Amino acid sequence: MRRTRIPCDLGQLGARPNDAPPEWELFDCDKDPYELMNLANDPAYSDVFRALLQKLDAKMAEIGDIPEHDTDMP
Repeated sequence: MRRTRIPCDLGQLGARPNDAPPEWELFDCDKDPYELMNLANDPAYSDVFRALLQKLDAKMAEIGDIPEHDTDMP
């Protein structure tokens, strides 16, 4: 059996082709248990998003990881 390889761009930041920026994801698992609605860019969730991003940045600093993301996104 011969398999066809689907090209992907895993060597790029965010694993997206054509230099597309990585996409943040944020889901309200209580209201959307199937994670169908990405709320990362929803203004109603901006405080939650920023708080989680601050936690991510703090953890990365704690373990000596260098973030490749923009801390002002989205």
